[in-house]
Amino acid sequence: MLTRLQQLAEHLSGISLHVYDSLQGQRLTSNQLQIHAHKVDIWFCGPQGLAKALKSGLKQQSISLRFHQESFEFR
Repeated sequence: MLTRLQQLAEHLSGISLHVYDSLQGQRLTSNQLQIHAHKVDIWFCGPQGLAKALKSGLKQQSISLRFHQESFEFR
């Protein structure tokens, strides 16, 4: 599925796909998000711990943030 996502993203202007592999010790942080607007909507689907860390980091930035999150947990 990753290869297909990469192929699709190549053809979309203004879209960049970045992959972070926890098995490689990589983890997405709020500092890695390239936010260029004052008002930001983030749509998140993933582990609760990562969502909490991202929201906490984003609240430290001077942006108007709306963080939308799926309301389920992975087991």
